[in-house]
Amino acid sequence: QTEETLQRGIQDVQNLPKDIKDESTDEIALSEPTTTMDDVKSLIREEIENSEQALETDWHNCQELNLGEKRMGLEGIKVLAEVLKVNTTITRINLSKNDINYEGAKALADALKVNTTVTIINLGWNQIGDEGAKALAATLKENSTITHINLGDNRIGHEGAKAMADALKVNK
Repeated sequence: QTEETLQRGIQDVQNLPKDIKDESTDEIALSEPTTTMDDVKSLIREEIENSEQALETDWHNCQELNLGEKRMGLEGIKVLAEVLKVNTTITRINLSKNDINYEGAKALADALKVNTTVTIINLGWNQIGDEGAKALAATLKENSTITHINLGDNRIGHEGAKAMADALKVNK
């Protein structure tokens, strides 16, 4: 199913709009908020013709991915998670205010278990809740590359906070 999600993402479009890549900062950012799930999926899909070429083309030098407030939702996050599994250059990701729920947090957590380059991730102002926090906490027990994670305003209660605290005891 993971390969199928990636393949669906690859099939839709060919080229990124010119304003997506800011060459001076090695950051991919969107100049205008997207309005639909299809817009977000198209922007991510345009970045990858296939997972191997993604490392050799536009993503080769990209270190920061700024997708804050882009309304990516679950499908967009799943496509991004597939990219993160194979990308070796992105170190900072802003995914704040994207309506990411538990399922999206789980998809990111699975990707971050194998990613060894992301050090900073901003997931603030989403809706990951306790279950999403638990999934990310399990990842932090295995991934020592991540040094900063923002989970503010995510409806995380006692259970999620405890899971994170336990993970931070293990993650050094």
